[in-house]
Amino acid sequence: MAIVSPFRAWRYDPERVPIQQVVTQPYDKITPAMQERYYQSSPYDLVRIILGKRPPGDGDADNVYTRAAAAFQNWRHAGILRQDPEPSIYRYSQTFRFPEGVPGGVPENQPRAERRGFIALGRIEPYSAGVVFRHEQTLAQPKADRLDLLRATGGHFGAKWKRAKRKGASGVPDEPRAHGAGSRYRLCRRGVPPISTPSC
Repeated sequence: MAIVSPFRAWRYDPERVPIQQVVTQPYDKITPAMQERYYQSSPYDLVRIILGKRPPGDGDADNVYTRAAAAFQNWRHAGILRQDPEPSIYRYSQTFRFPEGVPGGVPENQPRAERRGFIALGRIEPYSAGVVFRHEQTLAQPKADRLDLLRATGGHFGAKWKRAKRKGASGVPDEPRAHGAGSRYRLCRRGVPPISTPSC
């Protein structure tokens, strides 16, 4: 069984910055053109942390990781990011349509598909324990890059999908956010005790 726990997330304060101007695609989906567009969108755009620019002349004292760490720290001190007051597990849903021509695709006038999950802390387990399983083959260089970002910032800015079932979950939803190719995302915060759940 995978052990998951609530945590106090750092989130954008919607009274300080419009959420639509600062959320991004996952780092490995961001093209150079998208990166530039995100940079122009806001000085607080998440891309400056998850996929910052790498100009010539970067060194040990000033590089993509040190700048990400400085941005994360500065945004917290300035109140751009605020920490939730109590540990929570965050219910998360995506509504979307499959592109036409793709198996499962639906016409525009048909209801959207929905995927539901949650965001929580998960205890690290060795693969040999049979608790957490790979969902894809990952490459060494991107893994090293994400680890360097984690070490520099002390924060994790992405999410991994797990399967889980929990009865009676509820919460107050934040505003849904449009993101990507017509997808919409909704996040609900709820404080709950740690739970154990099958994971794959």
